[in-house]
Amino acid sequence: MTTPETKDKIPEGVTHIPEDFSPTVKEQLGEYNITSQPTQPQAVTDDQGKPIAQPAGAVFQPPPEPATEIPQSPETLKTWKKDSAENSRKWYAVFWERVIKKALKLGNKITTRKKN
Repeated sequence: MTTPETKDKIPEGVTHIPEDFSPTVKEQLGEYNITSQPTQPQAVTDDQGKPIAQPAGAVFQPPPEPATEIPQSPETLKTWKKDSAENSRKWYAVFWERVIKKALKLGNKITTRKKN
């Protein structure tokens, strides 16, 4: 650690310090003989092994076609929509009808849930 008093003073016994005293990086690393090439970065994956992010320069794969899955058939939802306002199935059907309309407007594919 230097103090302000000794910062600019030349140490005893040194008569001259050349301006280009520091060696170049190539000269410093030459003694280590570094010859390996850097490796390509790997994709970041989640716990299941699905890729989350791809390194730059990776081949782009388009995402799958967007789809909206509805829990009941459209015919069932139309029937439920005719129920009285006190029945919760009516509002369930109204909600899913709005989801279907929005999906169609966005160009999403509509699928129904498969019964097990």
